[in-house]
Amino acid sequence: MESADHKTWMRILHRVSCPSNTRKAVFHIHFQNDSAQARILKFSNKARKAELLSLQVSDLTGMTINPERRMIIKPLDPAIDEHAILPGKDWHFEFEGEFRDGYLEFVTVAYKIPPGGRFVSRFVYQGVESNSVVVDAPSEEVNPNREVG
Repeated sequence: MESADHKTWMRILHRVSCPSNTRKAVFHIHFQNDSAQARILKFSNKARKAELLSLQVSDLTGMTINPERRMIIKPLDPAIDEHAILPGKDWHFEFEGEFRDGYLEFVTVAYKIPPGGRFVSRFVYQGVESNSVVVDAPSEEVNPNREVG
């Protein structure tokens, strides 16, 4: 089970769901093994860096929205988790943010997204980019259940 260059075997599929009657946004990331052999994916979000380093947020024109607040978390166990992914299968990871006071907030980072605004998200890991997803931030009221991507 080699973990060769990720670009040669891995595809990342990304979608966002926003549960009804909440201001939450759940980012679903699927690491797909497109090769003919099992592969090892080394991935951990113990330091909560995925929201800062791998999540890419932009406006509809493609202009990057940089995080305005950042916090570093030093995990108690810094070891990177390894996930064996069989051929044609995937490993699923998800993390959650919340729309609050004009921001999409995560534990360690916040992106300025105006209420009712639209933005594009994608996930990048080891040089492999996911599909892009257009997300509508809730207006002042909480929107009904919606899923995109």
